[in-house]
Amino acid sequence: MEEDRIRILQKVASGEISPEDAEKALRVLDREFLGETSAQHLDQLIQDVNEFVTADFYAEIKAMEQTELTLSLVKELIVKHVKPEYIQGLAELGYNNIHDDLLVKAIIHHLQTEFIAKIHELGYQDIELGLLIKFRIHGVNDQFIKNLQELGYKLEPRTLVKFRIHEVTPQFIQEVKEFGIDTTPNYLVKMRIHGINPRKIKQFKDLGFELTVSELIKTGVHGITPEFIKKVREAGFPDVEFGEIKKLRVHGVSLNTLDELKNMGFENI
Repeated sequence: MEEDRIRILQKVASGEISPEDAEKALRVLDREFLGETSAQHLDQLIQDVNEFVTADFYAEIKAMEQTELTLSLVKELIVKHVKPEYIQGLAELGYNNIHDDLLVKAIIHHLQTEFIAKIHELGYQDIELGLLIKFRIHGVNDQFIKNLQELGYKLEPRTLVKFRIHEVTPQFIQEVKEFGIDTTPNYLVKMRIHGINPRKIKQFKDLGFELTVSELIKTGVHGITPEFIKKVREAGFPDVEFGEIKKLRVHGVSLNTLDELKNMGFENI
């Protein structure tokens, strides 16, 4: 749905459609989204904003028929009836003149002022509200940040989000550090993206390969597994080096290739 909204807004920006037509198209999107969303889901959304809105919000919702509700209308009612103390709390934390869409996202994702204050206390006083919403979406909380800081990581907000998305946990970091490899933030994220974990590092080590973090990432990129290395050795290359292993995979040699050659009678190639 978000991609469709972006496309509509891009058409407005390029002059392809008028703002009025864009508004109509966006409302159609909302209705379609509502049609795909169960009544139970919408009810849950309405209940989830309880601590951020006044009783008047519920009064207006109850006065309407279910068929009258659209996602846009619910958002409008949230903004209309947001508790003044929530707006005041945000202002005291340095967040003023917040755009309605951003305010609705903050409320829907339960961005409490207490949560923001805890993040500020950890050295993130200048963090944007949009990033704080991403924190809530992806589970970046004060305890997660504290655990990373105890390990020596004072990370940028966007990197914290990446850590959560790719499951770079404090436990993962500690386990990887035991192998004495480079655990800079960028490398840690790449390791998780390419499936490098402590178990796999140990398997390579047991095969006699003391790989750098860059080489470990290449094993993930090129599909170099401990099983593949064992198969190459069994094919008659007991002393094969990592650079040669990488060349084999880069040029498409697989476990099936080795088996097929053996079945064709090619031994000790």
